[in-house]
This record gives sequence, structure tokens and C-alpha cells, in this order.
Amino acid sequence: MTHKKKTIKSSLKDSWIDERSLRRRHEARILSDLMMRLTNEEPKVYQSHIIGFGKAPIASSRDNKYPFLIGFAARQRQIAIYLSPKINKKVFDQLGKHTKGVNCLYFQKIEDIDLMTLEDILKESLQEMKML
Repeated sequence: MTHKKKTIKSSLKDSWIDERSLRRRHEARILSDLMMRLTNEEPKVYQSHIIGFGKAPIASSRDNKYPFLIGFAARQRQIAIYLSPKINKKVFDQLGKHTKGVNCLYFQKIEDIDLMTLEDILKESLQEMKML
């Protein structure tokens, strides 16, 4: 079954970020810049709250329910980073204070994690998603 996702034009990304608290805006800009640099793709806003980068291969739909390669959501209580399911199963001892779900890792604030380690995790997830 194919899931259709509502996509908001990337030009609205800045207005999406501007709707967040001051701290979340700062964190969202850091994550957006990092993911744009890694993917060389413009961000798109999905489901009105997820910023995604790149386009997931069609074959990945059975393994990944999102249409993008990597992404994040800057929620009020935590930040969610969307990764490939296979990479998210790994243990991220060096990352810092975080929790995990099926396709996501979560942290309260960007100061809780090591950005260099996050960058390495994102690169690995990108490689995995492109191979699906």
C-alpha cells in the first residue's frame, strides 16, 4: 500500500521554523543546515511538522514509511531525528542523552548530544537509505 504524504513547499520551511520557540528555532536551523549540507537537497515540510531531505527510493517504502532520506521534527518537548530503521537499531553510546523509537532518535535539546556523532549517524543512515 502506498502512503501519500502531504508536502508543503520548501519555501515555507522558514515560516515553519519561525513558529517554534526561540530555542527550537535555533536547534531547527542547526539541524536544517547540517542535513542540507549532507544531502545537498533543499528541505521540504511533510505533514506540517516534519522537515525532510532528499527523496527515498521507491523500494524503501517497505522499510521506511517516510518519503525522505533523513529528516527531523522540532517538537515542543523533544526533537525527533528520522533515520533508516537499520541504522536506528544500532547503539549510539557516543551521541549523548537520547532515546529511540522504531525510525527515530529523540533528544530534549541539542546541547544534550554530540553534533559530530550525530553527523556520522546521519551519513551512515543516508548511505543505508540510498542502498535500499
